[in-house]
Amino acid sequence: VRGRRLSTPPLDSGCLPGVTRAIALALARRAGLDVREEPIPATSLGRTDEILLTGSIVGILPVVVLDGRPVGAGRPGPVATRLAAAWRAHVARSLAADARRDEDGRRGGTRGPRTRRRP
Repeated sequence: VRGRRLSTPPLDSGCLPGVTRAIALALARRAGLDVREEPIPATSLGRTDEILLTGSIVGILPVVVLDGRPVGAGRPGPVATRLAAAWRAHVARSLAADARRDEDGRRGGTRGPRTRRRP
């Protein structure tokens, strides 16, 4: 992250096309960030305001130290904080929706696919 621009390596660079990455990029766009998929030279990482990692276990994880040097202010920055909160809210909504579908299924609810019974 540099300013309002979030750069991520393109998929053809070898990064994984994971669900977490896709959701994080969508959340960043919704937050008004200029999201770009572009090569990121390792030498440019020292000039960023924030560095974020995504993964299915960690969600959105700020990097605060790189090669023994602080990234930005050396603590999670405003973009990481905002996106991590948006990620947690997204996961909570998804889990709640799954729980409702499960509960409806146990009660014989109609939220799932409808089938017509023949007489």
